[in-house]
Amino acid sequence: SVLLGAERAASAARALPRPPPQAGPGQPQRAELSATEGVAASAAAAAEARRKEGAALKNRLWAFYMKHNPDKADDAEKVSRLFAGRDADLNERLRARYNGLDLSSLPR
Repeated sequence: SVLLGAERAASAARALPRPPPQAGPGQPQRAELSATEGVAASAAAAAEARRKEGAALKNRLWAFYMKHNPDKADDAEKVSRLFAGRDADLNERLRARYNGLDLSSLPR
């Protein structure tokens, strides 16, 4: 009779819904993984935006140099990297060197 009671208890335990498996030690829970994935996606999007912005600056600077100093056009990529995110500083330098002209003198 004790054996039958243990079998019934085991059977009843198997019939209960099981909670989702827990992550092991050092493994993130699913919610934490989602947050990590979100941060990675945000970082990737920010990097892509910076890349596009840098490419646009390089193209505008190349056009500026082709119009005002063609010998310097090959430096557009290097200069655009140096001044990435600092358009105001770049324009200040260009105005000082090119008689008040800067990137705003080009059509968009």
